[in-house]
Amino acid sequence: MQPDRTPLSVLAVILNTNLESVVIYDGFPFASSHDVPLLKKAFALRANVIPSEQMPEPSTDDSFQRFMNDPQFVAAVKALPRG
Repeated sequence: MQPDRTPLSVLAVILNTNLESVVIYDGFPFASSHDVPLLKKAFALRANVIPSEQMPEPSTDDSFQRFMNDPQFVAAVKALPRG
């Protein structure tokens, strides 16, 4: 049995700005308008970012702007560890 790779795939899409295409199947089971546990995990592991890359800032990055009207998302972004 294969482990569920969906969380890793979602994280790769969010953090890799060099991706040229992504295929997401119908019924994609990721509720991005809520607590964003993968984003929290990514920020907790930000020390592992490739040195030539940088961790995006969700409050200013274009990729996240469509979520900035969601109070739950904004609260989750404000609670992310910075450093």
